[in-house]
Order: sequence, then structure tokens, then C-alpha cells
Amino acid sequence: MEKSHITQWIVASIAIVIVGAAILRLEKQPESAEPTRDERVEIVSWNWKKDRSGKVLAVYGSVRNLTDHDLTSIVLELRTESEGKPLGFHTIRIRNVPAQGSKAFREDIIRTGNPCYVTVSDLALAHSFYNVSSHSDKIYQLSAPLHEGFAAEAILYDAKNQRYRVYVDPNGYQYTGNGAWFNWQTTLRRIHRHLMMPLNLGLTIVSALAFPLLFSLVSGLILHPQWWRGLWRAPRRANKRVFWGDIHRLTGLWTSGLLLIISVTGVWYFVEKYGLGANYPINGKPESELAMKTHVSVQPQVLDTALDTVARLRPAFQIKSIYLPIKAGQPIRVDGQENQILVRDRANNLIFDPLSGALLSQRHAEDLSAHVRISEAADPLHFGTWGGYWSKTLYFMFGLLMSSLSITGTIIYAHRTFKWRKGQTPPLRNVLYRGAMNTKAGALISLTLITICLVLTTFSLSSR
Repeated sequence: MEKSHITQWIVASIAIVIVGAAILRLEKQPESAEPTRDERVEIVSWNWKKDRSGKVLAVYGSVRNLTDHDLTSIVLELRTESEGKPLGFHTIRIRNVPAQGSKAFREDIIRTGNPCYVTVSDLALAHSFYNVSSHSDKIYQLSAPLHEGFAAEAILYDAKNQRYRVYVDPNGYQYTGNGAWFNWQTTLRRIHRHLMMPLNLGLTIVSALAFPLLFSLVSGLILHPQWWRGLWRAPRRANKRVFWGDIHRLTGLWTSGLLLIISVTGVWYFVEKYGLGANYPINGKPESELAMKTHVSVQPQVLDTALDTVARLRPAFQIKSIYLPIKAGQPIRVDGQENQILVRDRANNLIFDPLSGALLSQRHAEDLSAHVRISEAADPLHFGTWGGYWSKTLYFMFGLLMSSLSITGTIIYAHRTFKWRKGQTPPLRNVLYRGAMNTKAGALISLTLITICLVLTTFSLSSR
């Protein structure tokens, strides 16, 4: 072998060894990142203590309050990972940092890997609403983000006792804007729930319609005792009427499961309202006489005490909403989820005194009676919230399919009532128009209900 070739091989081998060693060294090095900055708080220094394997034993450093007022609490959020896999989430709370002052911190971290990143917030998420709301307004409800990428939300009452919404970024705890209480979501919910009518009347009408819905579903399955055989049968194409009839049948079959859930829970809402309402455990009342006689404005440090109690007593508790008193005799209520399925957030709660933050009572879903558990399962089943994003998406898709039944039904009706020229079928829009115009009674009822809803919506909006 020539000398030049030998030299090349030696150089290449050395390069490979150097690159390999560098890669191995990088893999062994703990992952880290500079902490995310917050304009109100400065991390003066931060570091971590590790063992020989690189696992974190403790995090320490100091923070500075850049504001002109004392901060009851500064929160460091530490997320840890090992080999790219998340291990844990840790909250480091630094209390009572004076205005323009500094304070050191040290926190032991157990059974974790390398720090991924650290974020800083003053007063944590719940407390941040105090900073963005007017002092004269009453904070009623604090809600955690529904999903990743969503904002945290607070509902407040202004001086005129009108509700409005405040949104906060859950990552940096920055104020992102206000919103009206009565929005498109509220409008759709009211139409769905009680047709914008007086609550008792509207609820009765909507929930009563679940009975004929359930009857139509059950009777359809009885009339077709071997209905499951048609689940995989492709639509026939003999003619338009047969084709659309098969599409209608298949859509009905595939959505019958969700239709059963919706109708059964609707029936439950009706019977629950008129005689079968569940008896819930009584929540604790404020222990102080002042809180029973007058409205108490909950101070941040009191809320902080309550949240610390939640974390200490029930580590698996995921806070979904915090309710603060808006009138005399109301406590602080913390709702959430705790390793149970098919229960509303209120099935798990802790009640606190608004003056002292002392624990008054707590509720565990696992301790509730069977009747209450059935009642608590109604909402997650009816609204599809029990599985998070994927169950909501599934409900949405099947909801679209169920809505399409009105379209395919109109097409079928048009083909049954009108005779087209042999071999000729008008465009689909013409077929739909013919079918819709011939259902005079149904169209009249629908237009009447729509008009009532629009009038009541306009009246509701103008009265605010």
C-alpha cells in the first residue's frame, strides 16, 4: 500500500475516533437550557447538583423581583427528562420576595434525570389573574387550559355585576386579552340546552325529545334484527334512489352507537330533573362569621395556602377549576380529576375557608354512591369529554354524519315523491330543493323554531 494511502487511512481513522468520542460525550452530557425569561422576574443564578451518573439531585440559585411591589410567591417550573423521555414536572416555590429584592432558592429533586427547561412566573397561574383584573372586579372562576395550546381562562364580575372573560398564556402567565361573556359558544350552548327559552321550559322540551329519539333508534334495530350484517355492505348503484337509500342506511347504522349514548343521557337529564336527582354530599361552609355575613375577597396568600393543601393531601389531583366566592356564605371550591373515568370535575373537589384557607371538606369520586356516579357520568358521555381530544374528535365526526341524515333523507324523499324523466336525474341541488320545498309542515315548524331562537337571542344580547 502506498504511503499516501496509509496516511489517508490513519487520518480518517483518527477523525472517526474523534467524532465518535464527541458524539458519545454529547450523549452523556446532561441536556440543559437557559431558563425562559420573565420581564417581572430575573433569575440571577441557577445550577444543579448531580451525582456521578448525571442525575439531578438538587436545583439551586437566586431570583430577583423586578417589580415595585412585594411578590407573595415566585414559581419556578422545572421539567426533567432522561434520554429524551420526560420524567417529571417540579414546582419550586420561592415565597415573600420583596420589591426590587433578591432571594435564594434550593430544591431537592428525587428520581429524575436531566433538566429540560425552567420557566418563571410570579404568583403562579392562578395568582396571575389577580394582576390582570381590576381591583374592583370579583374573580369567580379560574379554569385551566382545556388542552395544550389553549389559554387559561378566568370569569370575572365587573362593578355592574356583568360577567366577562380574561385569558392568560399558561406558559409565560402573560395576559393575552379579555372576552365577552356572551359569545358564539355561549349562544350555541344555550340554543342546544334550552332553545334560548326560559330555562325550565327549554330544558324540558329538549330533554323530552330524547324519548322519541331513543324510540326511533330501538324500533329501527328491532325492525332490522340482523342489522350488523349491513355494516360492511357497500351502497348499491341500481339507481339514485337506491344509492342514496343505502347511504342513509349505512350512515344511520354507523352512528347508532353515538345516537344511543346521546338519547340515553338525554332521557337521564329529563328523569333527573323530574324526580331522580342525585343527592350529593354537602360541601363545607365558611367557618368564620365574617365570611358568612359578607362577601370576602380572597387574598393571593389564602389561595396559595389552599393550593398547597391540595398538592399535599392529594398529589394525583389535577386542578381543572377554582371557584372563588362572589357573595356572602360562599367558600373556595377546587374541582378536578383524580384517576377516575366518566366523572365531571365537580365529582372531586376540596372546599376551603375564604379568609384562612383552611380545609373545610373534600369529595372523592370513588366514595360517591352509584346514583351519584351515574349522574356524574352523564355529561362526559353526552358531550364526549371523557377521552380528551380524540373522543371530542370522534363525537364531532359522528355528529357530522348524523347531521347528514337530514340531507340524505331529503334526497330520498324527493326521489320518492317526484318522477324524473326516464334516464335523466336533475342536479343534486335541484333534488334537495324539490325535497325541502315539499316538506311544508316540517319546514314551517323548523322556520318557526329558528325565528323564536333568533328573536330570543337578539333580546338576550340587547338586555345585557
